[in-house]
Amino acid sequence: MLDDSATLEDDAERLSYWVMQYGDSVRGYIFSMTRDVSLTDDLTQETFCRVWQMRHQYTEQGAAKAYLFRVADRICMDYFRKHRREVTLDAEVWQDMGVPDSAQLPSVYAESQEEIARLHFAMKDLSVSQQRVLSLRYFSQVSFAEIAEILQIPLNTVLSHAYRGLSSLKKRFSSE
Repeated sequence: MLDDSATLEDDAERLSYWVMQYGDSVRGYIFSMTRDVSLTDDLTQETFCRVWQMRHQYTEQGAAKAYLFRVADRICMDYFRKHRREVTLDAEVWQDMGVPDSAQLPSVYAESQEEIARLHFAMKDLSVSQQRVLSLRYFSQVSFAEIAEILQIPLNTVLSHAYRGLSSLKKRFSSE
């Protein structure tokens, strides 16, 4: 029979490693979906709490990153279903998230912040599937194969969502 205290210590050590290794990426993905700092913190915490609660169901298959993003994605989708998604792009959020480099000129910083705001505003016009794929790919630096595993959809579908989403963004920005 396995020693329960040893198993608990192993689980705690695994979770601690995951938080250190993937916590920022998971938080970045959730922020790209919510665009709200406090909600992002809450959902990130809920993600790791849920992982801890489901630790007995997890089996090591070398896909911890995909597993964490899948849990985070489901928590986001559950939240949006319950609370009707509301995206706010107020200046306070962007100021909190983007600290300017002291060597950067204020005009350059302001311009880059406007571009970021335009991108986030444009992304809200994409389908939820396209937003999820592009957020995972470009905000969290997840490969297309990992995205397919996270979202549990075929790789070609992921590539299709990415292509259509990027085409839509390109069309929107070239017409402005």
